[in-house]
Amino acid sequence: KFVPCCDILMTKIGKHLEPIKLNPKWPQPKVVIVGAGMAGLSAAAELVYGGISNIVVLEAKNRPGGRIHSCRLGEVMVELGADYIEGGSIANPVYNLACMGRLILCLPKRYRTYPDQFMTTDGRSILPGHEIYDTLACILQDAADFFTSKKENLQNLNLYDFLHHRLCSIATTLPKDEKHDFLLISNGLLNQVRARWGDDLSVLSLEQYGSQVDVPGGLLRIPRGANTLLDPLLAELPSGCVKYNKPVQCIRWGTSLMSDPRAIVLCCDGTEVDADYVLSTVSLGVMKEQADKFFSPNLPSYKQNAIDNLGFGCVNKIFTEYAKPFWVKSQETKFKIAWATDQLRDRDNWVKGISVIEELEGRGNVLMTTVSGKEAKWTENLSDTQLAEEFTIFLRQVTGDPTIPCPTNISRSKWASDVHFYGSRTFMKVGSLVKHACSLAVPLPGPGVEVPPVLLFAGEATCPGYISTMHGARLSGLREAHRILGLTIAFEGPPRFSYEPPQIPVCDSPDSFSHLDEKAKSTTNPEPSKSSEDTEKPKK
Repeated sequence: KFVPCCDILMTKIGKHLEPIKLNPKWPQPKVVIVGAGMAGLSAAAELVYGGISNIVVLEAKNRPGGRIHSCRLGEVMVELGADYIEGGSIANPVYNLACMGRLILCLPKRYRTYPDQFMTTDGRSILPGHEIYDTLACILQDAADFFTSKKENLQNLNLYDFLHHRLCSIATTLPKDEKHDFLLISNGLLNQVRARWGDDLSVLSLEQYGSQVDVPGGLLRIPRGANTLLDPLLAELPSGCVKYNKPVQCIRWGTSLMSDPRAIVLCCDGTEVDADYVLSTVSLGVMKEQADKFFSPNLPSYKQNAIDNLGFGCVNKIFTEYAKPFWVKSQETKFKIAWATDQLRDRDNWVKGISVIEELEGRGNVLMTTVSGKEAKWTENLSDTQLAEEFTIFLRQVTGDPTIPCPTNISRSKWASDVHFYGSRTFMKVGSLVKHACSLAVPLPGPGVEVPPVLLFAGEATCPGYISTMHGARLSGLREAHRILGLTIAFEGPPRFSYEPPQIPVCDSPDSFSHLDEKAKSTTNPEPSKSSEDTEKPKK
């Protein structure tokens, strides 16, 4: 399954990228990559494999990975960022990367065979049947089907109104004694869908919900930490080519196009790095907040419009460690919060953004709590002590157990307030179109300028159909590496100032994207479907 008409971006899962090898006698262009996340390191490793080793990777943090961030809390490996391979099969390039690094040691346990427990704010426990999961899965599929439908006037409709209306309609058919709990559980499940994207469902586009594509294989954790996925990539790079603690202040890509150097990357410490090509892999959040200062000259209007029209949400995770568990160990403890509709109407407390609380595997006594949306941002303003105290009060409320102790240790993410990210997940908001993600991938200068591209873009937000995923980030990095390798073959070395664009399968014109969303509705390709992570539907 893939987003219709976007295979020109080389982002189709399963599309074979032919290895490119340069003539070793050719001089090499100098490539600067901004960001050592999955996209940046995938691009760097592919360039080295293809024969370009004259690369520098500038990373603002003191570690590689970007929004992949693994660390230890006691004896347990915790993931502050991406925690799953979304599609544990050979159709996923990140899964293949894990296999290369011998990180897949056993078959994944992808789905639970029984429903999760729901806790209410009045201390009750509800164990729903499979039927409600099946119902929500069907409704989500109906929402996804709008992407390939021929219905008009959908662009301003949001996902929450559709889901809430359908669930309320079903509730009216239930007996009075079942209706109340059905709505409580429904709101809890909607909070789980919200946690997939990091913002309120009323902001998400109904029309574009189905543009996200599932990769077969379910969800797969990496036992030794998601950051180990980067090891095979780092091993391919020349020693010292990744510069850590090297935040970039500005990319000067337009003032020197007809001279040498073609681009200059100015770092915050005052150093300047020359380049023939600059590949920016910064997050959509950074581009939303700093695009006017980060790029000189400013980005063209179509690209800025794409940045403005895509959504960027926040999902934070809170890990709490206890001296002794107050839950039954080794029972896959996992419960979700059931909310009344009027409770969520006024989201005045960060705990209302909690979607799930679950035990982490390992010898330690650690719970992981997932919080999304504005509530996730609120947690970043609290001290560890405040957060631990308020979380403990909430746990005692929903469990009805006043003896639950405060955690002995706490670790949590702060993606929204981190100036190198400003959030964690791209999504299709009301007003978003597939062409906006496509436009982000267009290199600059664009068509009509008689100089080869100098500024290129990668990252999950530039990969239609796979936004907000590790495999989307990796595919985008491979795409841009192949673009640079194709240009190097065309020039038999570094770029020249006058050229005819080489015939390589990459997108070069934003004008070509104006028809994508219309063609998507009449395509004969398989229909996209909802994400399996949205409901974690259990097997019967």
